[in-house]
Amino acid sequence: MKKPHSATALSNLAVDAQRSKGAERAEKMNRLVEALEPNVRSMAHRFFKNEADVDDVSQSILLRIACSLDRYDGRASLLSWVKVLSRNQCLDVLRQHGRREAALGSHPDDGSTPEACDPGQIDPLELASQKECSTVVRQAFERISPALSRTAHMRFIQGYNQREVAERLRISVGTVKSRSHRALVALRDELHEEALLAS
Repeated sequence: MKKPHSATALSNLAVDAQRSKGAERAEKMNRLVEALEPNVRSMAHRFFKNEADVDDVSQSILLRIACSLDRYDGRASLLSWVKVLSRNQCLDVLRQHGRREAALGSHPDDGSTPEACDPGQIDPLELASQKECSTVVRQAFERISPALSRTAHMRFIQGYNQREVAERLRISVGTVKSRSHRALVALRDELHEEALLAS
């Protein structure tokens, strides 16, 4: 098991990634994302009991961190920023799941209901960051294979769980897992390429 990084070490990784360009930035960003993953998963576990949901929302949060890092200004600790971003993403997923379940007239498999959320808790900077990032991410989705793009869009943008995607696309859950993983790798490569072209 890896030793967790200190808050100072994480902040230093973030600053290094922000200051870097091209391939060096992508490498430092990957190191930062790997270092933050245990913190992100810990936050996701507070909201979700199902390990597949934790995996999904954690990947979504890590992608958002990578897209939003330039918005981190250092006024708060990096871990505080990541916690707020993680909490907001978890609440978004719960809200999406709640709306979808209400539309279907059913409830989550475990019998629980999604947590209520105060709309005043939405961070305007996070919303602006999401809009800025969305164009780049949408373009990356358009450049990967349609099967991977559709699966990843349903999983990470629309918030469907693996079973729901499998049912809607009429494929196995194993195929959903495989396509989701391959899509994340392809999207990371596309976003890396975009960063190289921008530098």
